[in-house]
Amino acid sequence: MPWVSRLDMLHSAAQEHRIVLIVYTSAKMASPVSDVRIHLALYFWGETWAMAAWCEMRNDFRTFRVDRIQHLETLDEVFTSKAGQMLSDLFAESA
Repeated sequence: MPWVSRLDMLHSAAQEHRIVLIVYTSAKMASPVSDVRIHLALYFWGETWAMAAWCEMRNDFRTFRVDRIQHLETLDEVFTSKAGQMLSDLFAESA
């Protein structure tokens, strides 16, 4: 899937508060991690599109590079913004 299509899908999911299921390959891992459920926000970082996301598997914030997503699926499930899981909480942690 071209990265522009991924961006469109991720942007729509973020706007609609949908949970996204991804298969992702990190720089540290040789094989992809499957079925990572995330709530997200996109941002441009240097020369790379990335997303800050609440990862249900890790129960914490994670950052994912869009170009490392092997597969993504927007689920019908809508996430509810909860205290501690919002983008503003991530920024507060980083300050």
